[in-house]
Formats: sequence, C-alpha cells, structure tokens
Amino acid sequence: MRVRLSKDSLADLKAIASWIHQDNPARAASFSAELEQCCATLADQPRRFQLVRRVRGEDIRKRTHGHYLIFYRIAATQVDVLRIIHSARDWRTELGL
Repeated sequence: MRVRLSKDSLADLKAIASWIHQDNPARAASFSAELEQCCATLADQPRRFQLVRRVRGEDIRKRTHGHYLIFYRIAATQVDVLRIIHSARDWRTELGL
C-alpha cells in the first residue's frame, strides 16, 4: 500500500515548517522530514490508529507525532493523508466535522 499526501496536508507541512523556521531553521527541515516519515509508515498497518469518525461512508483515522495530529483515510490501494494539524487547534472545525 502506498501513502499519498493531499494538497491540504502538503500545505499543512509547509506551514508547520515555516512556523518552526522562524525560530530554528535546522529543526524546521528535520521536523518536516519526521512528519513525512511518520505519514509514510501508515502504509505498514494503517488500521492500527484511532478511528475518529465515519464521514460519508469513509473512516477517518488519526495518529500523533509530537503535538501534531495526522488525519487520514484508507482507500483500496493507498492511504490518503488528509491534514496535519497541531493538537492545540480545533481539529474538528479544521476537518469540517
């Protein structure tokens, strides 16, 4: 199974890196890489993380990395990463739930 990052999740990654870059440019790059690697590992056992909600017949799941929440759904042949949101934010509103 492969992992695909949505346009929204790529925009989230860019915003996270930009935010961290303000204080620590080196950490911005390494943390962004960590988040991407965390997403990539979803291919191994995508059902192992918490089911958040069923939306329009699809299960939305989340996994954490530090203070960030990675939201995804499992399709027939791939895992679609939908968003990457800081846990302090109102993720339900961000996801439109």
